[in-house]
Amino acid sequence: MSHAAKAVEFELSGGVLCLDFANTLGDRPRCESEHLKCYADLLRFVRQAGALPLPDLDRLERLASTSGSRVEPIFR
Repeated sequence: MSHAAKAVEFELSGGVLCLDFANTLGDRPRCESEHLKCYADLLRFVRQAGALPLPDLDRLERLASTSGSRVEPIFR
């Protein structure tokens, strides 16, 4: 994916997963910086946050890699 080269390290400073997830939408209150632009970004966040067991995450990544356009950016 083209934006993968621009991948950022997620800031996991919220103390709980739900706040870390909310913080993926930056520049509040303008909300001009969404860091989860596609499914691959979500999987990167989940990996960095340790939100799923690695075998489950690996399986989701394998499925995504074979799903083609279904994992394209959801925000344009």
